[in-house]
Amino acid sequence: MSDERLREAERRWKESGSVEDEARYLLERVRVGELSRELLRLAGHSGHDASRLAMELGGAPPADMGLREFRDWCLALRGCGKLACVLVAAVMAEKSSTALANTRLGNADFFPDAMMIIRNWLACPCAEHSLHAHDAWRHLPDWHAVRSHFEIGPSEHVMLWHALSIYYSVKATGTAPHARTPSGRAEDYLATKASRLAAEASCYTVRALGTPILTPALKEVAHWALLPVSRPTKLG
Repeated sequence: MSDERLREAERRWKESGSVEDEARYLLERVRVGELSRELLRLAGHSGHDASRLAMELGGAPPADMGLREFRDWCLALRGCGKLACVLVAAVMAEKSSTALANTRLGNADFFPDAMMIIRNWLACPCAEHSLHAHDAWRHLPDWHAVRSHFEIGPSEHVMLWHALSIYYSVKATGTAPHARTPSGRAEDYLATKASRLAAEASCYTVRALGTPILTPALKEVAHWALLPVSRPTKLG
């Protein structure tokens, strides 16, 4: 059954187009369980005005953010949870996967199922999909193996950076509570570890494609974060 408060908030926002009404609508979506507070916070951190207002966040990311600032931004996402961290890594890894498509590495299909594994977890972030990602990561070639197998020299380092983005994105997706994690702190452990791996993955893409991709990439992150619970099979 349609929720009357939610529909009314949506109607007001569509009529006015105001940031304030959109923020109220987003909070109603959180109330009915259509959107999590963590992903709403991620959208706000990514520069979405209504989300920042709804979550009472500070200013948007600077338009001229450099690689170091972006890494710090990624690490700060631990407060948004593992799902938010993996979503950021996935958006960036999709860009790297596309960039590899016409290279020797891409044509060899060296990471054949990596992006599908990440998408499956985002669509259903359960323990089973996390374990699948963890097992897949353990069988992925690390950067030493990729470099030696394809004899990647200094002039082809960009191709290696793209491969590393995909590698660390799968690793972030496969993070799971450690056996020694203190009781009640599993979520903090997951988010902290995932944020570090997402930062590694994302920064490799930025190193390969340059900082100008950050502004459009963060807009994509906000877009995907605000989608209903069921998620698409492709990002980016």
